[in-house]
Amino acid sequence: MVMVLAAFLSAQVTTAGIYGSVKNEDNKGLADVLVTATNVTTNANTPVTTGKKGAFRILALPPGVYQVSFDLEGHQSYVASGIQLSAGQSITLRIKLKKAE
Repeated sequence: MVMVLAAFLSAQVTTAGIYGSVKNEDNKGLADVLVTATNVTTNANTPVTTGKKGAFRILALPPGVYQVSFDLEGHQSYVASGIQLSAGQSITLRIKLKKAE
């Protein structure tokens, strides 16, 4: 019975996640940054906003290749490309945004 349960549990993990934080040049967390994960194949967008300390979580992403953009008014946008996610995998991104000039 244990083997059946283990097989059932491993079959449940079909999605991936992206976690992380966004900080400014002084290493302080930036709130309200729009973080958008875009599946390169399907163009499906999953947007979230950072919390008070700059943390974010994007959960339940289908496996695939992603581009993640970071946008906040008054700051230069940033894009992380070529992020390959497999089922059950999660990655952590630590991003610093510079002030716009």
